[in-house]
Amino acid sequence: PMYLSGAPLHTITVSLLNALMEAMPGVLAVGEQGGDVQVSFSAGINKENLAETLGTGVVPTTICSDLLKPGGYGRLAPMLKRLTEEMTEAGCRDLPAWRAHRHQLAVQAGHRDAVAAHVDAMVNGDENELYSLAGNEKLPREVDHVLEMWGCVACNLCVTVCPNDAFFRLPTPEDSGIDGRQQYFVLMELCNECGNCMTFCPEEGDPAQIKPRLYIDENRFATMPGQGFLLTSENGGIAVTAREGWEAEVPRLHEMLNASEGLPLDASTV
Repeated sequence: PMYLSGAPLHTITVSLLNALMEAMPGVLAVGEQGGDVQVSFSAGINKENLAETLGTGVVPTTICSDLLKPGGYGRLAPMLKRLTEEMTEAGCRDLPAWRAHRHQLAVQAGHRDAVAAHVDAMVNGDENELYSLAGNEKLPREVDHVLEMWGCVACNLCVTVCPNDAFFRLPTPEDSGIDGRQQYFVLMELCNECGNCMTFCPEEGDPAQIKPRLYIDENRFATMPGQGFLLTSENGGIAVTAREGWEAEVPRLHEMLNASEGLPLDASTV
């Protein structure tokens, strides 16, 4: 099986939409087609193509892949800022006006509609570099080091790319004997093991499997495989119980989770 997202999926999906609109005029509710078959769109939307995609008239349009890159949900603000700037420059106060504007520009340029114009720009125009191999062949940064439970390059990517907010970080205690200015932890009730952290981690290994896996649900802790630590409330603080074979890590975990910047949860709810 093959999974596509981002630039290649955007190119294929818009091209398919263009072919359908050519083959079935007046059927799809896209732009000025006037059809009654609604078309939703979720394929490689990013800051560079959000405005143009919305201008084609597909509704609703959703964003996923770009939010799984470093910056996470923070990437939405630049997208919306770019959209606002382009709409303002064109004198459009809402999306219907923006769609009409993009359709008019497309027709004036000799295209059937905004969808056809978008395809032409991707294949033959100034947008080609955004979707070609040359513009997308750069791989995530890598370092020649195997990821370990304690100590890493502390790039924070596992925190920012996690779609479930399952990772958090804590300062490394002084005189702890472990490397790195920060240590990283996984809240297992939030982690669905999607693998996105492993995609962007520059070290070799899966952060969701290697970094300390913390549980607050006793039943989940008892049934899940691999290393793990159960957290319970104890005298206003956090008690740590390790899965068999990982008991040596308990003192270190206890110190960090009960520090002033400890577990990002109310201890009384654990």
